Amino acid sequence: MIEIAEKQGFSSPDTLLYSQKLDKVIFEYQRCTSLNSSAIERRNSPALSNF
Repeated sequence: MIEIAEKQGFSSPDTLLYSQKLDKVIFEYQRCTSLNSSAIERRNSPALSNF
């Protein structure tokens, strides 16, 4: 995301810092939703329903 911001002409340190923080938030959100969906899939799996 930072590379895209720089290509678009955003060079302010504040803007780039905000971009880095936003990248981290997006990464954490995707990681959490991925873990949650994996847990739901395992819980709903017929092969694991006996456990």
